[in-house]
Amino acid sequence: IAQEVNRRHRPVPNEPNQVMSSTLVGAFIVDGEATIANLGDSRAYLIRSGTIERVSIDHDRTTDALRMGHSYQEAADVRMGAALTRVVGRVLIDETGKAAPDPFDPEIFRVRLLANDVLVICSDGVADFAAGAGQPTPEQEEAILDCILEYEDPARAAFELVVLANRAGGYDNISCVVIAAHAL
Repeated sequence: IAQEVNRRHRPVPNEPNQVMSSTLVGAFIVDGEATIANLGDSRAYLIRSGTIERVSIDHDRTTDALRMGHSYQEAADVRMGAALTRVVGRVLIDETGKAAPDPFDPEIFRVRLLANDVLVICSDGVADFAAGAGQPTPEQEEAILDCILEYEDPARAAFELVVLANRAGGYDNISCVVIAAHAL
């Protein structure tokens, strides 16, 4: 991305706000252990025994404030709290106006999957719109859980989550993968 910015826009007079970046969540599963990585606000959820738990951590200004020890009220009042702080594709501009990649470290999580566990890997469009636009996090997660519990087939569950988000007017990227763990 930095090379393309340099090819098209050099020198860049300031931070390239118009350069597209992306969030990322992915899972690598070996012998029943899932290694999950995320950048931004794409998410991973573990569904076990009828409950849902978010595995990933959002990388935004509000969450960063909480992680630095601010109170919930202080974090809620952070200016541009939803602005992402870690993404794929962000570039920095040096003193000559040349773009360089901004090094990023994804958050890494490991989860031992048990028989009948379900792992949901989804973009923020699914997480934010599964329960309808503007719903609080517990309602969003409950809608995801309800959908997974209703549709046993992982492909069908992923499809239905995308449908839910689109029906709610999801204007963000909407993608989803559902992985069901089985006994070995």
